[in-house]
Amino acid sequence: MTSESQRTFRVDGQVNAPAAVVWGVMTDFESMPEWTESVARIRVLDGSDPRGLGTRVRIHQPRLAPATWVVDEWLEGEQFSWTSRFVGVRTTGTHIVTPTSADTCSVTLQIVHVGPLAGVVARMTAALTRRYLDIELAGLTQRAEAGGPAGKS
Repeated sequence: MTSESQRTFRVDGQVNAPAAVVWGVMTDFESMPEWTESVARIRVLDGSDPRGLGTRVRIHQPRLAPATWVVDEWLEGEQFSWTSRFVGVRTTGTHIVTPTSADTCSVTLQIVHVGPLAGVVARMTAALTRRYLDIELAGLTQRAEAGGPAGKS
């Protein structure tokens, strides 16, 4: 973690699946509740398909208030970030996929809180944020290594 105005949480892992498969799982937003317990419900608000810059989603997570996230960075097949705003804090979730061979890749998941209340929010949610990042990485890994969406190759 850094200063009071910015707090960062990050998890990295290796996945034994091609980067394209991991990207497909990661960006099939509606399926997230199937592979990660950190998301109870998710709804794409504007029907954007294909997904990309500007896509808005409403995410319900256990023990957290529902939040609307807006995709503000999209590098097809490589990385996306989405941001949610709440009084005094802007939270950005970044998802990065980097091929390490034809059949493996590394994944980075990161949450950054920025703003006058970032330190307070980070302290209040630190354990849950770390737990959810770990759960999401484990679920993503399991789904991708099983072949992708619904276990299909």
